[in-house]
Amino acid sequence: MLTAMKKYLFTLTLLVSIALLSGCDNTYLDTNTNTDTNTNTNTNTDTNTDTNTNTDTNTDTNTDTNTDTNTDSNTDTDTDPVIHKPAASAVVQTVDPSYISSEVLFLDSANQQVSSPYYSKTKSDYTLATNNSDIYHIGRYGIDTIDKYAAQDYNNPAWSFTTQDSKDSISRNPYSLVFANNNKAYLIRYGSSKVWIVNPNAKDFASFKIDEIDLSAYVPADNSSGTPSPAAAIISQGKLFITMQRLSDSFSANPAYVAVFDVATNTEIETNSAPSDNLKGILLKGINPLKNSLSTGPDGKVYVSTHDVYASTTLSNSRIEVIDPSTYALRTILTAADIDSNVSKFINASVQVSTNKGYFYAGKVVFTPVYGEISTLYEFNPTTGDVIKSEVAGTGNEHINYLGLDKKGFLWLSMINPATPGVDIIDTVDNTLVGDRLLTTLNPNVIHFLN
Repeated sequence: MLTAMKKYLFTLTLLVSIALLSGCDNTYLDTNTNTDTNTNTNTNTDTNTDTNTNTDTNTDTNTDTNTDTNTDSNTDTDTDPVIHKPAASAVVQTVDPSYISSEVLFLDSANQQVSSPYYSKTKSDYTLATNNSDIYHIGRYGIDTIDKYAAQDYNNPAWSFTTQDSKDSISRNPYSLVFANNNKAYLIRYGSSKVWIVNPNAKDFASFKIDEIDLSAYVPADNSSGTPSPAAAIISQGKLFITMQRLSDSFSANPAYVAVFDVATNTEIETNSAPSDNLKGILLKGINPLKNSLSTGPDGKVYVSTHDVYASTTLSNSRIEVIDPSTYALRTILTAADIDSNVSKFINASVQVSTNKGYFYAGKVVFTPVYGEISTLYEFNPTTGDVIKSEVAGTGNEHINYLGLDKKGFLWLSMINPATPGVDIIDTVDNTLVGDRLLTTLNPNVIHFLN
């Protein structure tokens, strides 16, 4: 009888223990075995069931009755280590080498996987924008459309709108979509002096286009199409910065400018950059900022990369310049002439990891074995302008078509190689490749990240 009773009590104790454990909604168990006998009787009513099983037995008797709505009920001072890995998910626009088709692919960095094609088209001039987990597929020259794919259904568009006004007789060539918030974005149209202010959550076209920003003051006299060729835009410290190439009808270069607008009022700000002219924007020293010419550093400063026109041999016109978003002061960080032994490479784009670490890539035209471009990735110091390292991660023998920086501090490069086109991911801690190249069938172009 006594033996049976002991078995009964043992079984009952085991069942109670299992019941207590099954009430834990945790997705992991922290197996730290710190021997502090911490008996904190914190009665936090936090709704996060982060039930770390640290066996701290410290004799603290704090009776903390915090009713914080933060759902972390862990009262131990230990914190889980931050996992150093790239963004989990991205999308890349890919284009046929002969420019007869295009498609979008989803990239899974964690599992080294590339999806089957989405948004396959029989035209090639498409680009992408993302906001949180929503995707915006933009048809550019001669297409003039924008389609939104919400996270709930990536197969079917939430809406599809034209990017042409009713009176437009030529393609306005939408280049990019820049988000002020979930209900307001700026649609940059390369072939127009009018930037659209749009509502990304609109249900119909009437509520999609909210207003316009006018860039007509920047149209050069030798451009008969009436556009200052706005190529890129970015928002920093509540201000919209727009780069303009200001090319002539024959594609020769006029002085490039950056116009600055207050996002709250959509009015242009007088920067007093060049008091002798009649323009409010910032006069750049570099020539011809390309479509990915703008980036921001962790301190909010705006970096502008200029390439110069493609027939040029003047390396000093290809620059990385920085704009103070508060004073609009402009400073040259470096030029293509500052690259050791460089005689033919021009800067395309740059990104900034910190105030003392950034990356840019520069390319040169080659004619053998076939016509194309060969690019090199460089590490540089955005404060001093020093070029720290060349040929980062073995670059220098392929064409870099896009450079992106995710929020985890990893570089994503679109690499064009006839045999192995795809996306490379580089860890900026040590400049090493992460995993294998994510191979694509078509040539990869712009990359954007999904939250």
